[in-house]
Amino acid sequence: MVVAGEDHVLDVLLDRLAPLTNRTTENLEKIRRIAHKINCRVNNTDKNVKAKSLNMLRKTKSERMVDIVKLFEKTRDKSTCTNLAAVIHACIAPKSGQIRMSVLKQLVKLEATKIFIKLMMELKLKSVGSPDALINELLFILGQLSQKDSKFSKHAEVLNAAKLFHLHLKNNIKNIKLMSPLMMCFKTLTKNEIVVGVLLKDGFLVTLERLLRENNKYFKKNKQWVFLVMLANVTKKITEELCDRIIHYGFMQYALDVFDTKLYTSSQANPKILSSALDTLVHISNTTIGRTALRKSNRFNILYKFSVRCPDDQVYNSTLAKLCTVINVCQEKSLLPLNSMQSAYVFDLGDIKTEVNDLETRSDSDDSEADDNEEPVVQHLMEPSSTSIRKSESLKFEISFDYWKDQDELVLTYGQLFDEFRKEIPKYNVASPLRTGKSVESMKTMINSFDTFKSSKYFNARADTTIINGDNINIDKYDIRLLANLRKSQTHKAAYLSIAKRVNSVTPFVKIAYPDWIGADIDDQSLEPLYNDNVHVSRKKLVSCLDRSVSKRRDSGDLIVYDLDYLLENISETLNNEQLSNKDERNLGAKSGFDHLHFESRFESGNLRKAIKIGTFEYDLILNTDVNSTLHSQWFYFQVSNMEALKPYVFNIVNLEKPNSQYRSGMQPIMFSVKSYAELKTGWRRTGADICYYGNYYKSGNKTHDSYMTATFTIQFPFDRDICYLAYVYPYTYSTLLYKCFSWKNSIDPATTLFRANCLCRSLNNNEVPIITITSVETNEKKIKDRPIVYLTSRVHPGETCSSWVIDGVIEYLCGHTITAKKARETYVFKIIPMLNVEGVINGCHRCGLTNEDLNRKWSSPDPKLHPEIFHARGILEYVAKVMKTVPYAYCDFHGHSNRKNCFFYGCSTKKSWSRMDLYKYENETDFMVLPILMQNCCPTFSLSQCKYKIERNRETTARITVWRCYGVKRSYTLETSYCGCDEGLYKGFHLGIRQLKEIGSTFCMSLSSLEEETKKRANLPAFNRLSTITTSPSSKSMDFVDEEQSDSD
Repeated sequence: MVVAGEDHVLDVLLDRLAPLTNRTTENLEKIRRIAHKINCRVNNTDKNVKAKSLNMLRKTKSERMVDIVKLFEKTRDKSTCTNLAAVIHACIAPKSGQIRMSVLKQLVKLEATKIFIKLMMELKLKSVGSPDALINELLFILGQLSQKDSKFSKHAEVLNAAKLFHLHLKNNIKNIKLMSPLMMCFKTLTKNEIVVGVLLKDGFLVTLERLLRENNKYFKKNKQWVFLVMLANVTKKITEELCDRIIHYGFMQYALDVFDTKLYTSSQANPKILSSALDTLVHISNTTIGRTALRKSNRFNILYKFSVRCPDDQVYNSTLAKLCTVINVCQEKSLLPLNSMQSAYVFDLGDIKTEVNDLETRSDSDDSEADDNEEPVVQHLMEPSSTSIRKSESLKFEISFDYWKDQDELVLTYGQLFDEFRKEIPKYNVASPLRTGKSVESMKTMINSFDTFKSSKYFNARADTTIINGDNINIDKYDIRLLANLRKSQTHKAAYLSIAKRVNSVTPFVKIAYPDWIGADIDDQSLEPLYNDNVHVSRKKLVSCLDRSVSKRRDSGDLIVYDLDYLLENISETLNNEQLSNKDERNLGAKSGFDHLHFESRFESGNLRKAIKIGTFEYDLILNTDVNSTLHSQWFYFQVSNMEALKPYVFNIVNLEKPNSQYRSGMQPIMFSVKSYAELKTGWRRTGADICYYGNYYKSGNKTHDSYMTATFTIQFPFDRDICYLAYVYPYTYSTLLYKCFSWKNSIDPATTLFRANCLCRSLNNNEVPIITITSVETNEKKIKDRPIVYLTSRVHPGETCSSWVIDGVIEYLCGHTITAKKARETYVFKIIPMLNVEGVINGCHRCGLTNEDLNRKWSSPDPKLHPEIFHARGILEYVAKVMKTVPYAYCDFHGHSNRKNCFFYGCSTKKSWSRMDLYKYENETDFMVLPILMQNCCPTFSLSQCKYKIERNRETTARITVWRCYGVKRSYTLETSYCGCDEGLYKGFHLGIRQLKEIGSTFCMSLSSLEEETKKRANLPAFNRLSTITTSPSSKSMDFVDEEQSDSD
């Protein structure tokens, strides 16, 4: 029976416990008794007492849990810790109800994981292998925390606790109660590569084999899934030696047995189990030993039978795609049907040396924020306001960018780009640098180096001598000359044509793409939903692909219908830019004497290399790799014509490199129909059905991924003899940017808005790189000298076209007449480089430019000859720091992301740096956290929970970290935008169209307009309240707390 008034007993006990936590030694006996009483109530045999006690804990203030956790740190009394651990156990047990999640969140926030691991390590010598109530409680708690604390594996790594966990697992393999929480711990621990390395050296595979052998009959559903996840994590960075051991201990066979349909009916198939088993097999198949073992196992029939009998549920689609990958990569590899793996486009670099050989070994990735390159970085970086050179504890950093020795040189080189500040900049003597200045001499050298490029057979044909004066090194003339002689009265078509004819490409183009020519950025269409896969049709296509792979279909009957290599060899030498035009409208309905599709991609940003007809309505397509490279094929943009209406045309793009893609998660390619636009003014639309993405049997040149991937989709064209354009995402060409610069300049009111589009520098193929300045015209109340600079860059990776549309939205908004746009202009001076990698964009590259180097890995020490865009983009920062004696208020580099949805920031936090030296620096989170939170509140596409603030060793040479480290810009970000769409917020379940991409840019400006005052306001609040009171979105949550069982990690 529960006595009257007993409801408040627990509250009284907790009140008595709180003041004792500060003096634990003197009050040890009291603490011990209170802890015992709290435990007795929370774990009472009377269900009513227990339920009311848990409910009271749920409703009580969060400080109660703080007091309990504090005691674990301040007292090492075993009895007290055991009782309190039992209390926490009861609160977070799976059947504890609503209290569970709130307590777990509090524990994560209090970094209880670290406290409990430390306590376990202190008890190590006494307790391992012997019954101990405290250890049992701690292991259960850590098992639950491991699924919710994103720092769990990091804490274990820092505290060197991996071996301790392993020891407990070895000694409790037959203890069913402890085995489960320990497996949950290892499910998370094995996500950490460093921890996995320690475990493997400690004999972890032997333990796993024993765990499987002695407990296989208990491995049902969840336990089997956890074991397979552990196995998949361990094999993620597999080597030939590790693979041999995995096979020896029978783990490959165990993963294969999961697909033996004799062991269970199809209704018993668990998609999570199947997916994890396939992850292990995919990893094994990445090694030579693994592929050989899989072939010898003769289990392909079982895998194939499973693919046929797989349950008809959409959740199994990714499983089938992985299944297809395993079977294909284990077949004998075939080379792509090309004469050479080298790109069809070659640019003669003369005697300039690059790091091409180094780049060929790197993996492709997003932003550089998602790649797996762990190679050490030796770089040149400088501490803010310091010229001293410092050493890192684990790298020999030489941190300096000392190219610009003299401020006179900087004024001479970049002064015209800061003309609005001229009154405030000291007058330096510019005569001396002309004679002795290192930078000016190098500028002359860089311009003279074009003589080397003029030996290229394409250079003379592409150079427009009426526009470009190669002998002129007077850098104060910085107007964009490609826009010379354009008139406001010209139509979009006429102006665009005039600009496009002046662009230098590596090889001659034969036309201008129709969507770019007419300016197809009008997006009046409604939101387009993510593709909902037709399970039966997609499955049929995957099985068909497996049939082709297993039967080793010969291609003797295939018909090559487009071959870029052949066309380049047979280009007329008289072809030049003046012949560029577009005749699509007059060619609509034109009949051809052939019964196959016609392809073309020899236009700006196009990159189709080969098209092969393999069936009545089926085509294999091969994309061109980046210039001077054998790698980087993901972006595509090409034209098709001569189609029949409503026929199911199947396109298989067979040389994609990324192992994962949003094509598996609802993304569709885009299509533009010339006839549809001519008749209905319909622009770019998402299209394609039966979309699959899987590994094929073509050998890749990428050392990280042995096989290429295939993206296959079916399109039914709406009209006969139409002309259509297909692309990965919405194209945004270099000529489009130049026309936009012309259009923006003519759209603003010069009486109120200062807009200037200048040439920052020239690229390797002599194209101009624009830099845009936007601010309000100076008034007596709003002086320009008082406005901080916001520095923005975009499109360093040419395939990330969505970043161009986002920054287009930024510029368009800043040129507008809204109140917030005016406020942003009056608050800041914007310096914007909307397209860093103009050469990559022009020539249809995905990742690099003309040197086969990732320009976003060159920010620490850019070469003025090889990387003029990055060299001068950093020169702008040098000018601001050394001449203006300030730093940008904020910096943001705009990127696209191929593996995630929504848009989100990567920022910089010293607390999350790989370098121990950074950890000791003072940091105010308000400085860099306010902008993401403001974005969350006004941008429907933004996801605060996806934002990360890590400073990783292998990203030190990216723009974001270089600007943060070298110039002390606290608000240094990368803004990532999905190629695909959203899985949360207002646009959940929909693709991102041009309108939504521009909206991201406009909301970015809105957030900036109130950033300065919001930051100042928050700085005056108590530390615990500075950030928590800003967020209003239900999707906002702690960055350390994981809602799902598996967190997404970059």
